[in-house]
Amino acid sequence: EMDPSGRHAICKDYFFGDFSQAWAFMSRTALLAEKMDHHPEWFNVYNTVKVTLATHDCSGVSQKDIDMARAMDKYASSILQTRE
Repeated sequence: EMDPSGRHAICKDYFFGDFSQAWAFMSRTALLAEKMDHHPEWFNVYNTVKVTLATHDCSGVSQKDIDMARAMDKYASSILQTRE
C-alpha cells in the first residue's frame, strides 16, 4: 500500500474500546520496537491508533515491517479479547 506521501508502507488503523486499551497496545508495541530497533510511525487519538510501517533504508517495506505488523495484530487481538 502507499502511504499519503506516496511511499510503499504498511498502513493500518486500530480501534480499541477506550484510551487505556489503545495505550496498552502502544506500550506493548513500544517494547517490541526497542527490542527490534525498528520504530513505527503512529498517531493516537483516544481509542484509535493509526500506524505506518516502512523502512527508510530500503525506501519501502522490509521484513522487519512485516514482522512488526504481525506482532501488532496479535497484540491488538489479545487486548480486544480481554474486553469481551
